[in-house]
Amino acid sequence: MRASGVVSLDDMAGALALQAADAAWEFDTLLDLTGASSSAIRFNEAQKLVALIRQMIATHAMPGRVAVAAHSDVLYGLARMVEIAISTLGQPIQTFVGRSVEDADAWLGQSQPRR
Repeated sequence: MRASGVVSLDDMAGALALQAADAAWEFDTLLDLTGASSSAIRFNEAQKLVALIRQMIATHAMPGRVAVAAHSDVLYGLARMVEIAISTLGQPIQTFVGRSVEDADAWLGQSQPRR
């Protein structure tokens, strides 16, 4: 998935809904934010995103591994904040946040046992 322009909570929620609708929720995903200019997502909205992910896990099952690439300091920081919040859900969700698509893709290419 690739984002550009200003990324909003609605954008992220829409991407998650699309994954569920396409039966792709359980597949590994690379979220490319390197073309995004900034984020309209604030801290409280990041918490809403984590709550949405929790709800999707309860409804659809565990997601595949998720790698995020973000050049922007703001988007990188936001992605790390969400990654940390996800780690507190008590679920073995595998995530990676990096600065480049190449690093994210390399992480996804590593052999990982499926849950």
